[in-house]
Amino acid sequence: MPRPSTIAYRPSTLFVALVLLLISACANVVNYTDPAGPRFALQAHSAADPSALKVVTFNIRYAREIDSAIVVLMQDPGLRDADVIALQEMDEDGVQRIANALGMSYVYYPAVHHPVDKKDFGPALLARWPIEDDRKVILPHLSLSRRAQRVAVTGRVNIGGEMVQLYAVHLANALEVSYAGQKDQLDALLNDADSVGLPVIIAGDFNSYDVAGEALRRGYAWPTSGVQPSHHGLRLDHVLYRGLGTSADSAAVVHDVRGASDHHPVWAMVPVGRPVKEPAAGGL
Repeated sequence: MPRPSTIAYRPSTLFVALVLLLISACANVVNYTDPAGPRFALQAHSAADPSALKVVTFNIRYAREIDSAIVVLMQDPGLRDADVIALQEMDEDGVQRIANALGMSYVYYPAVHHPVDKKDFGPALLARWPIEDDRKVILPHLSLSRRAQRVAVTGRVNIGGEMVQLYAVHLANALEVSYAGQKDQLDALLNDADSVGLPVIIAGDFNSYDVAGEALRRGYAWPTSGVQPSHHGLRLDHVLYRGLGTSADSAAVVHDVRGASDHHPVWAMVPVGRPVKEPAAGGL
């Protein structure tokens, strides 16, 4: 199936100069470089085993409108009863409030402490099953502004006896690290997933459309490739998976976020179970 068309974005020389000028005036963040923490987590009871997983990714801008985000996640038909949720730009209080409202397990590793908001920020992973062996994956390249690192949060869940590795991620944007830098960050994440040797689901804000497509060459399905834009006319928020079933995918963007964020949440249905292998040619 052909990929949806995209508009190449090439900032002008003047625009880049203005960006670099602004960058020079920014105070740096404090990066949490210890892979073990800070760490915040809570385990909920296991849910029933579904035939497919509803996976949601939602960048809640600076974790400022948590009450509105909870309403959207609980009431929108596309998001309601999600099995796995990846959140970005979160602080610990916001993650805990959302997880408690939804009755989900969570694990949260902040990436940085912001010098202006005076809060921690990073991605969080929520699931309807206990999250085991969770950890933080530090991604390469510091941003030009504030010298911020990016991280992913990962852990595994047991769904009907099948262990599945989950990742919540927020890649840097191309002005901060370039497209090559974004690709390096995604490659580091995919390499980590390769080392685990389990079925994988990755969800998050990729700050790019094209970079998510790089995972196709690594054997991933990309159910959100054809969804509508999720942020100011751009398709930035995505779900990828590998090593799971082969049923038809469905995915969409939720447009009414009730003022919760400048991003629109994206959901995708991901099949459960190992893919069925086609018989070899000439076989019985």
